[in-house]
Amino acid sequence: MRGLHKLWAFRDSIQIPLASIEVVRIDAARARAGPEGARNPGTSIPGVLTAGTFNAGVNRTFWDVHNPDHAISIKLTNPQDLFAGIEDRYDEFIVEVANPAETVKRINDALLKAK
Repeated sequence: MRGLHKLWAFRDSIQIPLASIEVVRIDAARARAGPEGARNPGTSIPGVLTAGTFNAGVNRTFWDVHNPDHAISIKLTNPQDLFAGIEDRYDEFIVEVANPAETVKRINDALLKAK
């Protein structure tokens, strides 16, 4: 995360182990629909910015999206096994990247090589 996104998301970085990724895809529709559940902590200005953690029941999603057309979603496998505490456990990430098609291809290629 860069610039003010660190402030809005209440995080300066997140690292996702490749082995924990189940599915990655371009997901502008999901980004436009916005998060479900309660913001905890984060920033949500509909149509402008969604950043931070959102809880919907037992699901915990991290968002960092300003332009939904550049959003990808990264769904994790067994997220409860990946991190030490609930504050770092996520089920899915919805994030903005510079080139969604290239980013998704690079991650999917790395996943195929890792198998």
